[in-house]
Amino acid sequence: MPLSTWLQRWLCVALWLLAVASPSVAQPATPRAEPTFPRLEGARFHWHDQPVLLSYAFGLRDPAQLEAYARLGLNTVYVDLTGDPAADAAARDLADAASRRGLAVIVGLNAITAAAGPGALSTADRARLAAMDGWLTATVTAWADQPGVVAWALQHDAEENLAWAPAHFTAWLDQQYGSQLNLHAAWGRELPDETLPTPDLALAIDDARPGRCGRPTLDVARWRATSIAWLLRGWERTIHAVDPSRPVIGGRMSRGRTLLVAPEELAGLQPSMVPMGGAVVDPYELASLASQAGRFAPLVCLDATAPADGIRRLALRAAARGVAGLSFADWPALADDPLRQRAVAEVLAELATQQAAGFEQRGCSAIVLSPWAQGPALYGAGWYGYSSIGGEEPAGLLALLRGGTRFGPLDVITPRDLMARGADAAASTYRVDLSGYGCVFVPAGYFLSEDQVARLAQYAEAGGTVLADFGVASEGFRGVEPSMSRSMAGLLGVAPRRTCSVFEVALSPALRARLRKVAPGEDPLALLPTGLPGPGALVVDDVLDLCPRLRIYDSVGRRAARAQLLAPATFVLPAPDTRVVAMQCQIGGRVPTEAPSAGLFARPVGHGNALFASGPLWNGFGPDDPLFEALHEGLLSRRSSIETVLDVAPGQATWAARGEGRVWLDRTAPSPGLVAVDLPDMDGLVYTNGLNIIRRARRDGKPGAEPLINRLVTGLAAGEMRCESALPMTLWPLDTAAGAQVTAYGPNGIEVWLFGAGAGVATDGPMLAVADPREVELMLTVHGGAYPIEPGSLHRIELQQEFVTPRQQAPGQPFGGASRGVAGSRSHNTQYRTLNADPDGRLVIRGMVQVTRLRIKPASARWED
Repeated sequence: MPLSTWLQRWLCVALWLLAVASPSVAQPATPRAEPTFPRLEGARFHWHDQPVLLSYAFGLRDPAQLEAYARLGLNTVYVDLTGDPAADAAARDLADAASRRGLAVIVGLNAITAAAGPGALSTADRARLAAMDGWLTATVTAWADQPGVVAWALQHDAEENLAWAPAHFTAWLDQQYGSQLNLHAAWGRELPDETLPTPDLALAIDDARPGRCGRPTLDVARWRATSIAWLLRGWERTIHAVDPSRPVIGGRMSRGRTLLVAPEELAGLQPSMVPMGGAVVDPYELASLASQAGRFAPLVCLDATAPADGIRRLALRAAARGVAGLSFADWPALADDPLRQRAVAEVLAELATQQAAGFEQRGCSAIVLSPWAQGPALYGAGWYGYSSIGGEEPAGLLALLRGGTRFGPLDVITPRDLMARGADAAASTYRVDLSGYGCVFVPAGYFLSEDQVARLAQYAEAGGTVLADFGVASEGFRGVEPSMSRSMAGLLGVAPRRTCSVFEVALSPALRARLRKVAPGEDPLALLPTGLPGPGALVVDDVLDLCPRLRIYDSVGRRAARAQLLAPATFVLPAPDTRVVAMQCQIGGRVPTEAPSAGLFARPVGHGNALFASGPLWNGFGPDDPLFEALHEGLLSRRSSIETVLDVAPGQATWAARGEGRVWLDRTAPSPGLVAVDLPDMDGLVYTNGLNIIRRARRDGKPGAEPLINRLVTGLAAGEMRCESALPMTLWPLDTAAGAQVTAYGPNGIEVWLFGAGAGVATDGPMLAVADPREVELMLTVHGGAYPIEPGSLHRIELQQEFVTPRQQAPGQPFGGASRGVAGSRSHNTQYRTLNADPDGRLVIRGMVQVTRLRIKPASARWED
């Protein structure tokens, strides 16, 4: 080898060794860690091992607006891909800019818009379905490495883009029944050979049946439900075939029935606040429908065009039910309105501080909803069901679902939630644990399998209560007359005999004939006999231990009786161990064991009970009906950890929710009045108005035996009350009718309004109003906490008192609304004291009180006024 070659090699090795050993040569910089983003764990997103509420607004396009966007507290950007090259490229730029700022990204994959082409999509169109799958595969592949992407989302309102092709329905029927003979037997009608069973024909067959309810109509509903579920499931599988690590959530869904059939493979759902038709839906109900007892992560889409104070209330309503995310439907509506921006920023900051994303509120009872019946008229047929079956009045149970109950919320589950996760049917494998529910309601559950019925029976045998109504478990619902599966009939203890409208049995033949011949514009119900209970009324016939407020001869109101008169009912024979609790009507005046009856039946099952309502009870009357309240009070309270015991403001619905150590209360319409909340593990009753806790008294009513405790302090937003933290304050009254309202509590001081017993109490703006307050002796004790109290410490006390000698009723608002409703001689007295805390670190204040504002501050503080 030439010497020059050796020299060249030696020189290269020497230079390499020098480069490695020399400290002056810069080493490659350690790569910066990529920012982490939220991950979906169960039904909640978590970030840095803490629950986090994803928040975003639809319609953000310009990366230059990201600073203003993030300033509101929005932590996620939603980019919608529609197949337009320019728009999708801009979406990529926005996602890049968002991830650099540490914002999460959700990618919306609108497959129908991007790849299916114009015109409504049929699930039988294989070419267009293949085009969508191809587009999804290519798009997810291209975006899989995009930083910050936390979830893929499906097409918005996919159902609105579907065409219900009659030929597809015919093919679906062939798969279900296998032969024309089986189809004819199920439908109770033999079709000519040349007649195809179309959706229109199916609905026409059932048009004359009671409630328009029959197997043909239910088949139309099942076909539509399975079609949309099949489409969404196929998209999810295509996406996960490319990227199995990220969750797939549904796009915005404006129909409750779509939420109910969303495939279980989806990780989350995005219910939209404004369904088709423009009706505004309460986000509290949306969160319940989308969560389905924790099956899905609910990300509720709110109306961004609502007034600023409305936006705050809507967000808190949703958060009280427990949500994984909050979104706003229109970013421009927020960007152009400073008041809305402020409302969004404030409520998101509050929810982030309280970690509302971790709020898990378990319902006191559950309602098994199926997407068959149309449901209440308030939101229209497209909201709850795929068929015209159902009532025309708002349904009582669904009103409780959307408004909440004074025993806590109702959980929504679907029939599939009654099934085990796998082949093993052990209780731990069930998708939803029923053991914590006091009652499971099953309205219009037309299709329940034998396994699902067995699950309900198991729940009842363990001590639960099942309440089912007309049409339940009608998998054998075939032929002209509706029927019930043997297993469900055995559970409920009834034998169905006939289904018809109640008026066909309750009214005389002459009156029935007259009702059928009403003149144009004439109200047929006006022809009915007046008085209660009246034809069609549900009248209590026997006591029911589950509902102690139900008394013999109690009846539904006149309006409810009329509604039920025109509704269908299943007349049944009760089994020997089944009691007739209430009867809708009798045939020939004979006892129920000799002739079929319609009404409410109860049967003991193991340690629990099974109840059967033979008519669509929930459409006939609502929560305002006395019988409805008396019936449901016992059922809803059985396993509730909270109860709104008293609402002084009549007609104002108050619901309660509890979770994560907090209690949420809300009035549907803010109004004066007190609310008493029973928290069993918080030892007694806690009374609250629109702002703060008022008083606590012994449940046995003995005066002076226990102290009043300002147990919790709340915040107020448009009538919404959130009980957040315990107050270390005890109030011993001479009279348990006295009360207190905490208006300020913190490290710098305390302000409390003390009230003697009064003739009545209401709210006057943010303050209480006490009519005719009487002077009582009270002892207030403050124990440490946020306000610092050490043994022997000095504190300044201001007592601003008002004494009133009532002469006549007249409006008055002394002290800015502290009391109202009395007129006469008044005297004001303001005292200042300096008190020492006792050796136990307590500050004890005694005095005679009629209406007093008490302020406490450290001795070093000065009074502002």
